[in-house]
Amino acid sequence: LMYAVPPFVGGVLSQSDSFILVVLIAGPMFLALKLRTWLFSVERRLSLRTTFACLIFLAVPALLASAAPFAPSIVDQAQKFATEMMEKNNQAENRFRLWSEATEVGVEANMLGLGPGAHLVNKQWKRPPPEKFEAHFVVLDLFTQGGILAALSFVWLTTTTCLVAYRARLFALTTLIFVLFVFSMFHLIVPHSIFWFSIALCLAMGDAIRRSSADRHRSRRDLWYRCHHSRPARG
Repeated sequence: LMYAVPPFVGGVLSQSDSFILVVLIAGPMFLALKLRTWLFSVERRLSLRTTFACLIFLAVPALLASAAPFAPSIVDQAQKFATEMMEKNNQAENRFRLWSEATEVGVEANMLGLGPGAHLVNKQWKRPPPEKFEAHFVVLDLFTQGGILAALSFVWLTTTTCLVAYRARLFALTTLIFVLFVFSMFHLIVPHSIFWFSIALCLAMGDAIRRSSADRHRSRRDLWYRCHHSRPARG
C-alpha cells in the first residue's frame, strides 16, 4: 500500500482522465474480488475477514435503499463529468474519428497490417499536428500495423494473463491486468516496458502458485498411499 501512494498522487496531479477512469474501476473491482473470496471461503471457524464480508454483503441492500433518493443527483453529476471529459479538446470526436479510420485502414490492408508506425491522418488539434497519428487504442493500432493476428494476439495475451492471475487468487494482479486493458483503450501501451513487466509478473506468480499447489497435492496423495497400502512388518 505504501508503494501505491506515490503513483496515485502522481496520477491525480497529472489530471489524466484515463487515470481517473482506471482508479474508479480498479477500486471497486479489487474490493469485490476480495469480498467474494472472504464470503465463500471454506473455514472451520468464522474468521474476522469472513465476518466483515458477510456484514458488507448484508449491508448492501440497506445502502442502496438509503442512496435511492440521491440517485437522480448522482446520475446527473456523472453525466456532467462524462460530458465535460468527452468535450475537452473535442476528445471524444477525435477518438471516434481515429478509431473509425483505423478500422478502415486495417480492412483496406486485407487485415494483414501495414507494418510498424503511425498510419492515420484524420485528427484535429489547435496546434499544427504531425503528418500521421496512431489510434491510441492498442487493439486498433495493432490491427493497422500487424493485422488481425496481432490484434487478436493482444486480446488473447491479456485475457489469458488475467485468468491465470484470477485462478491463482492473485486479485491485485488480476485487477492490474484488467485495468491495463482498459487503459490500453486510450493509450498505446505495448511499447512500454511496464506493460510487459506486469504480464511477466502475473504469469510467473501464477505458475509458481500452480507448482506449489501441485507439490502439496502430490505430497498429500503420497502420504495417503503410504498410509493405506503399508503392511505391518512380520516378526
